[in-house]
Amino acid sequence: MSGKTANKSYLLEFHGVECDHCVEMQPLIKRVEEELKIPVRQFEVWYNEDNLRLLQTLDKFNACGGVPYYFNKRTRGWICGATDWDNFKAWAEGRAHQRMKPPELSRDGADAGAPAAAPVGAGSSGIGGGAQPTPSGPFAIFGQALVWFENMQKEGMNRMQTRTDRAGRKDEEGGEGGGAAAPPEAGGKVGLAGRGAFV
Repeated sequence: MSGKTANKSYLLEFHGVECDHCVEMQPLIKRVEEELKIPVRQFEVWYNEDNLRLLQTLDKFNACGGVPYYFNKRTRGWICGATDWDNFKAWAEGRAHQRMKPPELSRDGADAGAPAAAPVGAGSSGIGGGAQPTPSGPFAIFGQALVWFENMQKEGMNRMQTRTDRAGRKDEEGGEGGGAAAPPEAGGKVGLAGRGAFV
């Protein structure tokens, strides 16, 4: 969408530069803009205090408290966190939607639409570090969800490390950083304008 059109949009998206869930939602934002012809204004909040203040104003009582956060100015509807296409589309169109609806888990515990995670007991390690038996019975979905969350956490940490390494290489070569901030102990920036929150 053109900058002029996006400036008049009633759909607002708040994100952080290194936020993996924000990055994962970019294809849905693009889909809203292309299929529904509705531009989405995007605000980075981890390094821009004005955008952070706007987010805090719209996120009444800190109901979400994080990013990604989506706000529809026409309906005052909002979504906290990553979600699926149907819910995101309903929000964009001003229809009923769920405020906190993570992407659907398939029966194997993987995010529907995301690459399948290795099944429990097939070399994946859980909280003890060793392989765990495949959950069964009526509460199997909780075990599968735990594996999914652990895999997402590992994947997120790997992505963040990759961006940090890339940013460090650019700095060494004399280029602009452009990636994730280096850890404070390595002389990197501290997020949220020096408030001590490592991002």
